[in-house]
Amino acid sequence: MKKLQKYVLAETGKALVPAFCALLLIMMVGFCMQLLHEGLDVVRLHRLLPPLVAYCVPMVLPSAFLTAVIMAFGRLSADNELIAVRAAGIHLSTIVFPVLLAGLALSGLVAYFQFELVPRARGTIETLKYNALKQILLDKASLSARRQFSFGPFAIQYDDFVRGKLVNLMVLEMAGRRPRRIVTASSAVVSPHSEKPELVQFELEAPNITQFGFGQYGGTVTTSGKQYILFVPVAREESRILSDEKHLAALDLLARRHDLKTRVAEQEQYDEPRRVRQERGEELRLLNLQVADVQGDLDKRREDLQKYGEQLPRQATEIVGNNAQRMTEINQQIEALRAQMGECMVKITEVREAEEPHVDYDRLGELEKQLEQLRSKTDTHKSDVEKLAAEADQARQNLANWEQRATQIKGEMDVLDAQKQRLLSMREDLTRTVSWARDQCELMSVDLRVHKRATQAVSLLVFALIGIPAGIVAGRRSIMIAFGISFAIVLLVFYPFLIFGQIAAKSGTLPIVPAMWAGNVFVGLIGLASMTRVMTR
Repeated sequence: MKKLQKYVLAETGKALVPAFCALLLIMMVGFCMQLLHEGLDVVRLHRLLPPLVAYCVPMVLPSAFLTAVIMAFGRLSADNELIAVRAAGIHLSTIVFPVLLAGLALSGLVAYFQFELVPRARGTIETLKYNALKQILLDKASLSARRQFSFGPFAIQYDDFVRGKLVNLMVLEMAGRRPRRIVTASSAVVSPHSEKPELVQFELEAPNITQFGFGQYGGTVTTSGKQYILFVPVAREESRILSDEKHLAALDLLARRHDLKTRVAEQEQYDEPRRVRQERGEELRLLNLQVADVQGDLDKRREDLQKYGEQLPRQATEIVGNNAQRMTEINQQIEALRAQMGECMVKITEVREAEEPHVDYDRLGELEKQLEQLRSKTDTHKSDVEKLAAEADQARQNLANWEQRATQIKGEMDVLDAQKQRLLSMREDLTRTVSWARDQCELMSVDLRVHKRATQAVSLLVFALIGIPAGIVAGRRSIMIAFGISFAIVLLVFYPFLIFGQIAAKSGTLPIVPAMWAGNVFVGLIGLASMTRVMTR
């Protein structure tokens, strides 16, 4: 009995190895073509081959095992070996059981790949790919024979490469199908960023930068300068790549799921967290704009308050104080002038009262002229005092007006501050809601990923349930028909169930478990029904 089971397993293994190698080769070629299309070159492609193999194995193995089962049981059926088994009184379940057991073991292997090796391989592939693309950009910048190349949204062209510099450089940055920015420079030096390995920097000399608006009436703005550093993002940060949930192995993924589940348990639950996150996120964005506008008004009022409450009153107070001091000094000068005028008038009287012919008319003229000068100085000082008094009165009036304006500004600031506090409170609520919705979306995404990996692992056993009866019924002569039926069920039933189940789970239309496992259950039921019919006929 064991010998017969080993024989069936050997037949399945003989078909599994070439099928697996062929499908793996096809899958590897497809991924390599995709990487080449993304800009990778053949020289650097070999570094990605080991993680690519680890990534492709769990994707290829279920289909390869299905192919092997169909071919093995088709040959056993076509050579009447199954009839001989029945004639010997051996039930078909005896030889089917080890194949299903092997399928279960291979499902465990696929699960190990899906939960452990594939996430690490994906992270390694993405990291190596971005590093390779970055080096390709640096090489193209210095070695491009055509002196023009593209990288992501950037199209780069230059006239010559002299002494480590790109001469007459032009960089066009696109946003979708529209230009976002055009940068020209007389020369540029290309080098990797010293602190951020995901960036490449172009040190531009004499740049001209033209930025295009994206609004309906958006125009262009052109600026120029002596130097400018243009940063070209060519990769994602490695820490961000490896922290992505799709690159987390089983324990890390379950740990994140546990943390998210703990946080979500303390939050308000939403029926459609994605919709809530999107709608509340848009409200939060608009609210942030309102907060920024109110904060701008507050800053303007604060500047006005400093002007009318501090600067101008201080100047007015200084004017009043300085004018008062100056008026005191001028009044003292006026008193001194009046004393001199009194002395001058006494002298004039003495000269006039002298008897003829002893009147000194020359002295009298000098005294009268001196008296007139003293009166003129006194009048000038009085005019200065009046001007200083008027200026002080105006300063006091301005001080009162500014105090009133400062009081008004304080009232406006109180209103704006109350509005800001209300907006901040609303923003806090919206931020909390968006954060909760984001946590619930992330938890849903993690759960979805866990079930998706498990579903793809179990699919190998489910495919075996389909392949065994298909091979038995078809035989060798109709092997292509068996292939067509089996792969039609896989491609037209299983994977559509998986894809639409994932979409339904993400949108919240269906719970994750039935959405993700519906394909396996449906195909498994078809396989069990077919297996039962084959076994009992």
